[in-house]
Amino acid sequence: MQFADVEFKVKVPQGSSSNPVKAVVSKVASQLNIEQDNYKKILKGITGSIGPGEILALMGPSGSGKTTLLKIIGGRLHENVTGTITCNDIPYNPALKRRYTLLNRLKQD
Repeated sequence: MQFADVEFKVKVPQGSSSNPVKAVVSKVASQLNIEQDNYKKILKGITGSIGPGEILALMGPSGSGKTTLLKIIGGRLHENVTGTITCNDIPYNPALKRRYTLLNRLKQD
């Protein structure tokens, strides 16, 4: 499995900034009907690969996106995800995930 330039963003509720400057800019922008990007990037430009039989270990501080990356790679998170994820050079999708999950279960029995 390969993944390249994986990015994930979450929608930030408007007016939830603890930064007073951002709060003022947001208020002025809404009064002027200027659209703002109300998303925060959680992951940015993540690239890597996992080979057959390899064990993957992710290390990092709390809140750094480890679980989010695993959910994306595992096909459990799709919304607001960009980048490419392939398995044997085939774009990773829910149908491919089901196929490999079934094959893995058959191998274990």
